[in-house]
Amino acid sequence: MSMYPDEQTLVIGGEEVTYPGLDAGKFTDGDPADPTKKPSFIPSASINLVLDNLGDFITRAGLTPNNTGTRQLWDALWASIKPGVVWMFDGTGWEDNVTLPGFYACIPENEDGGANGHSFGIKSMVDRFPMGKAIAGAGVQGGANSYSLTVGQIPYHDHSINHDHPSVTSGTQSANHTHYVSGTTANDTHNHSASGTGYGFERQGSGFVLGGQTYSSWSITTTNYTHSHSWSDTSGGNSASHNHDVNLPTFSGNSGATGNGDAIDNRPSFYSMVFVRKCA
Repeated sequence: MSMYPDEQTLVIGGEEVTYPGLDAGKFTDGDPADPTKKPSFIPSASINLVLDNLGDFITRAGLTPNNTGTRQLWDALWASIKPGVVWMFDGTGWEDNVTLPGFYACIPENEDGGANGHSFGIKSMVDRFPMGKAIAGAGVQGGANSYSLTVGQIPYHDHSINHDHPSVTSGTQSANHTHYVSGTTANDTHNHSASGTGYGFERQGSGFVLGGQTYSSWSITTTNYTHSHSWSDTSGGNSASHNHDVNLPTFSGNSGATGNGDAIDNRPSFYSMVFVRKCA
């Protein structure tokens, strides 16, 4: 099915003529060098059909068709694209209102109050994905390219710790050994008293020696003088047989905290292009 007219056979002056005389389904100018190849007739219905369709397209675009303008189809084409239509432009060298008349890039500079001073109602699409929305909710911006999980967003979980030590008993006896201890008393002033029966003591210098006289009982006290005493001793061999019970308690609790809380990039793989919006 096409807009070209169907072929008909007419008799003009006793001669059969094919009307409109298409060549391979299209109008032809014929061939002046070959009289058998006649030019096509263009029926008025075909001309009217073409003009009516063109006029309807121009009218639907909101323009008024006329019989003099040479840009009517071009103007009607862009007028038929209503403000708010968003396309994607893949490439470099985009110029607002030049690359595509009436189209402006959806960038922060073109937003209302942006650096370019426009008031078209453009929303920046830089680093954003379009999302389907009800008509009443169109134009809403949201989401983020990355985010950090809150405690409430982490799946419910814990880290259990249950570490036990079995009960053990130490050995029964230490190895055969001794302990040597020694020391010196403080240097202070004091005396010494002694008493008993048998031979007495006689003072000699700073000490006493056994005397040669026998007493049934005796006692003696030195005078006070300042001096100290050195002493030492060594313990015996093995300790008494014994042992020590060891039972470390079971430890239960939670592991320590870890992690940095770095932001997560939640974007899928992408290919970036420029969003452009029809504004005028």
